[in-house]
Amino acid sequence: MGSDNQKAPEDAFKEMIKSAVATANTGLQQLQTTVETWKQPVSSALHTVEETSTSAFRTAQTVYQRRHEFAPEIIGGTGVVTGGYFWLRRGRVAGVLAGAAGATAAYAVVYDELDIENIPNKIFGTKK
Repeated sequence: MGSDNQKAPEDAFKEMIKSAVATANTGLQQLQTTVETWKQPVSSALHTVEETSTSAFRTAQTVYQRRHEFAPEIIGGTGVVTGGYFWLRRGRVAGVLAGAAGATAAYAVVYDELDIENIPNKIFGTKK
């Protein structure tokens, strides 16, 4: 009736399933290899950024807590850096005005003239 070269429909279906499973396994293996290849460098970079950020945050906290001990340096440095930047970018008058504004803002922060913690509430309003 039929030739021996033709397979039964069940056998063809099983071969198709085996082929699909093998293809899926190969694709998943390649995906896993790619993920593992990228995972280690990204994880290492994130760990380094986390350590650096933590260190910088602790330093900033310490400086903020001890800001009264270094008031002249903070105020003067802020005025010079702000004024110098604007002096170079916009000219003498802008530099002097920006330096004075920067030093005034630094003075207000150092001596608690501005309540830094409540500024967002003043700008955006309080949540009720």
